[in-house]
Amino acid sequence: MSATVAVTSSSTTRRRVLALVEARSLSGPLRQTITLASELRSQGTELCIGLPTPVDTMVLDHATALGVGVVSFAWPDLGPPWRQVRTLLSRFGADLLQTHSYKPDILAALGRASVAVPWLMVHHGVTAENRIVRMYHGLDRQAARFANGIVCVADAQRRRFKGLGVPIWTIPNALLQPGAHGGVTALNESLDRGPVLWCIGRLSFEKGVDRAIGLLAELRGRGMWVRMGIVGDGPERKRLEMLVEQIGVRDAVTWYGHRDEPWAYVASHDVLLLPSRSEGMPNVLFEAVQCGVRYAAAGVGDVPIIHAAAPGAGVILDPEAGESTWANAVAALIAAPHAAATARRARESLANAFSPARRASRFSDVYDSLQGLR
Repeated sequence: MSATVAVTSSSTTRRRVLALVEARSLSGPLRQTITLASELRSQGTELCIGLPTPVDTMVLDHATALGVGVVSFAWPDLGPPWRQVRTLLSRFGADLLQTHSYKPDILAALGRASVAVPWLMVHHGVTAENRIVRMYHGLDRQAARFANGIVCVADAQRRRFKGLGVPIWTIPNALLQPGAHGGVTALNESLDRGPVLWCIGRLSFEKGVDRAIGLLAELRGRGMWVRMGIVGDGPERKRLEMLVEQIGVRDAVTWYGHRDEPWAYVASHDVLLLPSRSEGMPNVLFEAVQCGVRYAAAGVGDVPIIHAAAPGAGVILDPEAGESTWANAVAALIAAPHAAATARRARESLANAFSPARRASRFSDVYDSLQGLR
């Protein structure tokens, strides 16, 4: 294991937390964790993030900008699974272990007998993209039995862990501000084109991108010459490409693949589509409000909570509503002039309800409640 970004403690540090995250790029959950570490420092907690090698350069740059420590490691170099977590904790001198995603969770459970510090599991959500991933999520739930506590980012996720006898807290994601908190980049207002409908995120079944493509066909069938941009990659990519061909909208769709800064392609008069079949508390919706881009989202998971805290920022619809209902709502968004004042009020309201400092304070309270456990 090597210290990729310097890990330091000040005289005011009263606890050290090692957060193991399975991430290969600067994903939404990883942005949230790096911001959390930055905010916790003023509250006496030094949170260091452990990432498997190789660590992406953008991740290191982002962590460095916020003064957050990152350590990199290769799982096989740390010995048998039951020894790996103990080795990492010892090298960092951690008082508490925090895990994100099923691989760190399962490893923590395997090494639980030899770990003498409290373990907090942070759950960001599940995907059902294939049989192997579903199996891992099943193992993840079993692993949760050995944790001292579980943090879910959405109320809708709590039921997954009910009956395990483990304390559960809901701590939602934060609205990440540009600059100091490393939020999204500014929109590209130099784009001289008509409105574009955007799907941004992993291309997995539960994200409902197939519904968005059907919506595009409905709108174009009404004579609206809108286009669609799809940013992201995943197991549904080939099926979605076939669908685009089948319904005759190939020329209206641009595939961008994975992009670290997807909002650089978006203009304020565009619309974000989030027709998900299931969600927790989607970071992409926070980002849309932060950028002032209107959205049409399915009212699943904690999406209605975000929507209520950002008045006028977009619309939410019944996830089972037909393409005609969605098309009517999106057409109305496109036809309405973009109101900068409304976007600003929505952003300020959401920032007040979901600030990084408030999120860090709630994590600090959870750490306090776990202190002394093992």
